[in-house]
Amino acid sequence: MPVVRKNGKPDPRLILINGEPTSSKGGHFYLAWREDGKLKRKAVGSSPRGALDAWPLKLGILAGDVEPEPEPETAESKTIDAAIAEYLRDVKATKSAATYKAYKHDLTWFREHCGKYLVPRLDRSDVMILFAAGREEGLNQKTTNKRVVVMLQAMRGAGADLKLRKGDWPKAPDATSSSIRRWICRRCAAQL
Repeated sequence: MPVVRKNGKPDPRLILINGEPTSSKGGHFYLAWREDGKLKRKAVGSSPRGALDAWPLKLGILAGDVEPEPEPETAESKTIDAAIAEYLRDVKATKSAATYKAYKHDLTWFREHCGKYLVPRLDRSDVMILFAAGREEGLNQKTTNKRVVVMLQAMRGAGADLKLRKGDWPKAPDATSSSIRRWICRRCAAQL
């Protein structure tokens, strides 16, 4: 809804409904302007004072008198490569060199198998592709699972909404129990 202007300034307490000024009972305020022929809108909050303060600032930015603040990078625009770089930076600062090297290797493997560019485009199918790639490459299932966990930590930390279903995780064979059985059998055979 457009607001009424008094003396060239918007008055957020009054809105126009069918061309008639009406008292506003609150709501959300937006600034609207045109750039290159396209209508742009920006939410400026729910307080009339905040909306009134945002208006001259936006006019100054549009006139070139005020330098706009850089827009923060959102999850919608974050690239997978930028998310990986941030995650590895944090790992390098908080974990051992061996962990950093292993995570970097795991995320490089993920990047080799993921053709997507933006973090929010990732979904369950990308995780399934990684499980399939690990199997095709003949990787141990525990290795594949570890690589997928590292990828999930990095991408969820960057804002990806990756939801898996029950049964998506392939079971890793329990190597310790078969190793123990072989050891017991050899020990029993040696005693005979």
